[in-house]
Amino acid sequence: MIEVRILANDWAQLEAVLLSRRDVETKAFMLAQPVEHGAELALVVSEIVSVPEIGYAHRSGARVTTEADFVRGLLERCLDEGLALIEAHTHPWGPDARFSSIDLANDPRKFAATASILPPPFPFRHASLVFGNDMGFDGHAYDPHAQRIVPVDRIKIVGKPYRVLARTGADLPGLSTAQARVFDRQIRGFGEDGQVALGGATVGVVGCGGLGSHVAQQLALLGVGRLVLVDPDRLEESNANRVVGVSSEAVGRKQAKVHAVADGIRRACVAQPRLHVLAVPAKRAAQELLWCDVIVGAVDCDEARDTLNVISLAGLVPYIDAGVGLRADKGRFADGGGQIRLHLPGTTACRACYADTSTSVRQATPAQRVRAQASGYVLGEEVKTPQVVFLNGVVASSVVWETVKLLTGMLPPASYVYYSMHDVESGAPLLFPVDRPRRDDCFFCSTRETLGGGLPALHAFAGDATPGALPAYED
Repeated sequence: MIEVRILANDWAQLEAVLLSRRDVETKAFMLAQPVEHGAELALVVSEIVSVPEIGYAHRSGARVTTEADFVRGLLERCLDEGLALIEAHTHPWGPDARFSSIDLANDPRKFAATASILPPPFPFRHASLVFGNDMGFDGHAYDPHAQRIVPVDRIKIVGKPYRVLARTGADLPGLSTAQARVFDRQIRGFGEDGQVALGGATVGVVGCGGLGSHVAQQLALLGVGRLVLVDPDRLEESNANRVVGVSSEAVGRKQAKVHAVADGIRRACVAQPRLHVLAVPAKRAAQELLWCDVIVGAVDCDEARDTLNVISLAGLVPYIDAGVGLRADKGRFADGGGQIRLHLPGTTACRACYADTSTSVRQATPAQRVRAQASGYVLGEEVKTPQVVFLNGVVASSVVWETVKLLTGMLPPASYVYYSMHDVESGAPLLFPVDRPRRDDCFFCSTRETLGGGLPALHAFAGDATPGALPAYED
């Protein structure tokens, strides 16, 4: 699987550049952070580079080439900054773009020329895309491990709406007869396309306690194809009344939450043979979460939320953060509720955009830290706060609904949703969205070093690699 991830604003810029003329082919380049995950590769776009008129060597309705010096300058940047290069050009005469015979002859030569820019084990990543007048695309890239050209399977456009485009001619998976029977009532609600979108999605659920276990089980029952579960904790007796799907035996032997919840999901979803549930150790969480289509955070400390925020921004992965709270006085209910925040990189506010969470707990004042400890939001501080299964259920179902809206596109997801238990008697709505705009001066989501910049641990080779010789490259 090879995919390109691009912010909606950058996609709009790319479309404006490529379709600026319909009488001749147009070219542009994208600089991207490569994120590898086994045989999978994501090219996370960080910059669009248009070609000035003097940068073209030839331009007509049937062929486009760029000056060697222009491309060489881009390759030097890629070498210095550890970036991948994506070439894009148009066939502007119609939709359903496919590579021409000229493209299929030239691209292997280009890939061969750039394959040795970086020494092993840090291969240079180089891809080529062709777009039609509807921005439908065909794409391929060089796989240095297999030493062959492979397809670019999809483009993720991260924004509202959140879109996933498949390349022209791709063999898209459908629903099996068994799946059509299992999900018949859902398909009647949001269509076969929506069900296929859920089946092809990977959702990471971080935190498998009372809230996260609800979320994970509901996503599995809805037909999400792959779940990545992350939680470093083990079950305790007090979890037995609210962590859904776990057995008494798992509680008794204090099984790891991720494995206990995964086992419960498999028992509940026996009619879904394609379901894949991956229980991930905390040390591998970042790498796995970078390859999710959506991350759901159901964690109870601010440090974990800060980390998920960075993963989301670095890899352009939508992040839905959820939390619940119940306040009681000597065993009598006083107040309670929950909130859901959608962090859509480059579009909605990130975690750091909110004034109340712009500073990590590690940087809090002593008074702020005391308040955070009392609420149970400091890693390593064990605070036994009130918890009830019905509050978790209401908020978890709302999280799942926002996730479904995001993945299927049936409705725009809300940026912020608040649920109040206390305001029911006053006539206030149970669930209501609140607009929380991005801050233009946010340190995290307004700088391209973080936004689409990749995780430093996954891109250490950019600074450590020994510069290699640039190839003799001509377009």
